[in-house]
Amino acid sequence: MNCYDRRPLSEDHLQLGRALRHMRARRRLSRRELASACGMRRRDLGRLERGRYDPTLELLRQLTASLDASLEILALQLENEQLLAEIGGPRNLLSETTARRQRPRRTITSLSLH
Repeated sequence: MNCYDRRPLSEDHLQLGRALRHMRARRRLSRRELASACGMRRRDLGRLERGRYDPTLELLRQLTASLDASLEILALQLENEQLLAEIGGPRNLLSETTARRQRPRRTITSLSLH
């Protein structure tokens, strides 16, 4: 696999990345902020969140500490990500929620011309 390969290393790496992204988003941290807190490059954090980077245990400890969490909380988040993947994934849940919020489009024929 070269550096231009866009596929995740494995499904486990992808779920780990999603779990970390979710934890980072809940803390309202940017990739840049979290990466600098852990001493890593923003690009590498992005690759990790997309499942294309194999982190060390020490890096995972630094990431969870920077997120005010622990490896146990990361493991629980991973379990949640796996459950979501089994029932159709967060994208499907998000698209259902978004579909309910969308307003009908106004067209010229739907406007009254009184």
